[in-house]
Amino acid sequence: MKKSLWLILAAMLTLGMVSCTKKAAEVKTLSVEEALVQAPEMVDNEITVEGLCVGICQHGGRKAFLRTEDERILLVMAGDGMEAFMPECVDKTIRVKGLMRAFVPEPREEEASAEEQHAEGEEHECCKHEAKATEVPGIIYYVEASEYEVM
Repeated sequence: MKKSLWLILAAMLTLGMVSCTKKAAEVKTLSVEEALVQAPEMVDNEITVEGLCVGICQHGGRKAFLRTEDERILLVMAGDGMEAFMPECVDKTIRVKGLMRAFVPEPREEEASAEEQHAEGEEHECCKHEAKATEVPGIIYYVEASEYEVM
């Protein structure tokens, strides 16, 4: 009887350790390039991505732009519970944790957005980055951030 109890306890501990190890292995930090390539499969999943922040939206700091080596941009938007990105992030590597999201814009929304952003006649640096992030026709992938840190 005691042997059976010990075997059951040992089996439970082993299963617990395996599940903890598996969870730790699932939390991998992706490069910006990896995040963009894997974006279609990662939608609505939590990811951690690390990359060079090349800009922050000047209209409140709620958007950050991470760049790949081949100049592609991943848009990162601050989630509801998160404060704006700090200006100190620009030109530094940041690590962002959040949910990969996808958005299919209607053509009129994109045109209206561009018109609204440039109504004053001047183009901000962040608008150039956002335009690069939305170059893929038909769908926009972005990270809805829950937290970030400057590396």
